[in-house]
Order: sequence, then C-alpha cells, then structure tokens
Amino acid sequence: MTAKKRWALFGACLACFVVVAFYRMTPTTAANAAQPADQGAEHSSRSDHIVDAPTMKKETPELEFFQQIADSYASDLKIPPYSRSLSEHDFDVLHPNHFYPKALPAGKRGDRVQLALNKYRFVCPEPVVVEVSGEGIEFAEAILVDRDSDAVLQSAPMALNAGRHIATFSGRCDFPRNLSVVGKVRMASGRPYEIPAILEYQLHNPATVTGIGSTWADGADMVVEAVLEVQRAGHFLLSANLFDAAGAPVAHLSQSADLDVGSNTIQLRGHQSVLQGRGSSFSLANLNLKRYPSAPSDRRSYGVSMVDRHVIDYFDVDILEPIAHQPAPDQLARLEFLKKITGSNIEKDP
Repeated sequence: MTAKKRWALFGACLACFVVVAFYRMTPTTAANAAQPADQGAEHSSRSDHIVDAPTMKKETPELEFFQQIADSYASDLKIPPYSRSLSEHDFDVLHPNHFYPKALPAGKRGDRVQLALNKYRFVCPEPVVVEVSGEGIEFAEAILVDRDSDAVLQSAPMALNAGRHIATFSGRCDFPRNLSVVGKVRMASGRPYEIPAILEYQLHNPATVTGIGSTWADGADMVVEAVLEVQRAGHFLLSANLFDAAGAPVAHLSQSADLDVGSNTIQLRGHQSVLQGRGSSFSLANLNLKRYPSAPSDRRSYGVSMVDRHVIDYFDVDILEPIAHQPAPDQLARLEFLKKITGSNIEKDP
C-alpha cells in the first residue's frame, strides 16, 4: 500500500477509533457521563469518581491496527515520494491503464461470460479492441454506444479466434464524450446476455513523450530525462516504473511540472535508498503522462508515450551520495499525531 493510500485509510478509520475508544471507557466513566449536570457537579468532588480521559493504552485490535499504520508511515517517510519502492504485488502501478474484465454468470452449470478491452483509456485515433470469452457461446456481437443518448455508434460481429470472440472498433476523433461498449452474446442454450463496460476515449492528446534523453547522477538521485512535445499547456505528472536487469520492479518514479506548448523535458529521479543492491543495469517502462484540469469545466486527460521501454545499460549506483530523505514538516506532523494516538516510540526523524 502506498503512503498516500495508507494515510487516506488512516483518516477514514480515525472516526471509528474514536467511537471504539468511547465505548471502551470504564463503567464509572460512562455512568458519570450520563448523569445530569447537577449530579455530576455533586460527585466531582469525590476522589473515587475522578477518572482520566478515555485512552487506548491497553493492547486492543484497534490500537494494533493504528500501530501498523504508524510503523508503515514512518517507514515510508524514509523514501522520497518521487521514488517509491515497487514490487510485483503493486498491480495497479505496474499496469496503469489496465481494463478489469466484466463478467456475469451464464448458465446453470456455472459457465461464465467475460468481456475485456485491450485497455481502459484511449486517445484518438486509437482503435478499441473488444474480446468476449466463455463456454457455450454460439454468437457474439459488440456495439459501441453513446452513454448520453444511448445511440449506437458502431456495431461489429465478433470473430472466433483461439476460443475468444474478438471485434475491433476503428478510432475516430469525433466520438461523443461518454462511451460504453456492450457485448451481446447468445448461448448454445438460446439464452441471450448483455455485458456493458465503460471506457475513456479522449478526442485530444495533450502531450507526447517522444523519447528519453541522458541519465546522470545528482546527489543521492539517478536522473533520467524524458523529452516531451506538448500540444496543450498545463500542469502535468509524468510517472514510470524502473526495473532491474532481471525485469524485477525496483521503483515507481514520478515528477510534476508546468509545461508550455512545444518541446519540454521532465526529469525523473530514482533515490539511492531504492537503487542500492539492484545492480547497474535498469530499464524504464509503463510511462504514464497525466494533465490536470486547469478549470472546473476541464477534465483530466492523458498523453501518449512513444517510448515502450528504455534500457539504461550501465549506471554506477555507488557514485550516488548516501543522503537520507528529509520528510516535509507536514509529514513529520502527521507522524507525531500517530505517535500520540498509539503512544508509540517511533523515531520522529526517519
């Protein structure tokens, strides 16, 4: 789990923590809280009724949960946000434009019909490839629909190929804004099914990653320069995944920048803390370019990368300075807050 997701989870669970803490108060405390104001004043002078504020000092599942979050957050602060550790378990990061197949039961024997697209986001004029698979399919058809008007834009019978029914919709730059694909199938039993799926189809490409330039050392960072051609100015975020020579994930690199129309560069940085012990040969892949909305009526959009994979034949990681990452003040404040909740002795300065 990334630090950003973990902090969001922490915030969502904090309310639950407070409620649980309240109901774990001692019976005396709960009774006093329920007394009328005058009775509370009468008993407040008696030492046997004086209690501390509710705490979670005793080991509880709730406290253990928050302790795990605190430990993980402290560990994450040792690594800069622009160079996050990456493993084979981080599926969404490794496949940033993956389409999760849609499935529904199809038959009393437990057969299933599944619809998949070649990806989730498309940029004009990219084609949309639709695939339907399952046991006992007699006929399959795919239709492309305008979600706002329910108008059918294209339809195509699906050809059977290696047990899968496949159709391709040609890309167009005059598509409506909101699209969906519907797979229509008829089973051998005669029963029909429809499987709808939503996709994103952009009519304009805001920017293109045209290549990767030089790689060099800068303090504790390995710097990889990406070259871009921007068609629409704005605030962009470029991310990419770094792999070692064996193809194992090393780090998720990201960097944001305000870019004007024309030729630009963005420098991706890999921190020494995630590169040490991973060899001297790397490759950069899964480049993902996002443009943020510049106005309330604007939508986020994604660029295109002409770079599928860039190989860094040799980089001497040992020349990087062993400088530890220094967290921002607001991050240290969050860590201090976690320490107070859990009563832990987490190091403040990771």
